[in-house]
Amino acid sequence: MNKILMILLILSILTTSYIFFSSTQKEKKSSEINSGSVSSKIDDIVIPVEEVTLSEAKLTIVKPKSWHKFGERSSNGYNYYFTPYKYEDLGLFKRGLSITIIKNVSKTEKVSPNELALSYIKNSKTINPKLKITKVNIQHLKGYRFQLEEKKGFRNSMVTSFFFVSDDRNDMFYSFIFQYEKSKWNMTYPIRRTIFRNIKFLQ
Repeated sequence: MNKILMILLILSILTTSYIFFSSTQKEKKSSEINSGSVSSKIDDIVIPVEEVTLSEAKLTIVKPKSWHKFGERSSNGYNYYFTPYKYEDLGLFKRGLSITIIKNVSKTEKVSPNELALSYIKNSKTINPKLKITKVNIQHLKGYRFQLEEKKGFRNSMVTSFFFVSDDRNDMFYSFIFQYEKSKWNMTYPIRRTIFRNIKFLQ
């Protein structure tokens, strides 16, 4: 198993048991996944997208209308998958966007949300010691973005963007992972940019 997949596996185990912030908005009462309809135009490329509110996770994002969504509870939070294929058909995350939310981090992980994020970054630097970390802090949230690529020679090698957000005030940790084949990575730029420019944390 390559090291990138190992990191993904670790994240999955902990919950089972790029970075752009939008303005916050009031938390909605519904605990269901609700979706509206919006559109986005980037660099003259029109991407039909729809807004998805994950009220129980205090989060709103957008996804391409043609993509599928799947959500499940874990022992200490929530997992969501937004993919161009039906997650249920494969039972695993191969490409697209996965979101992991861990609640009550200090209780379940015995560290603060920000300490948890920094521990993941430290592990990632064992893969690439020259890893470039982009930091974005807005209000009380701390965000970290970085990218890893599988070594050349792998068939259908993947590129993975990691986006960690720590919320020490509410004791929550967010992990956004966008993964796609390297051969198609540049083609996903409009999708990635649209998604990460429209993340909203509901406070």
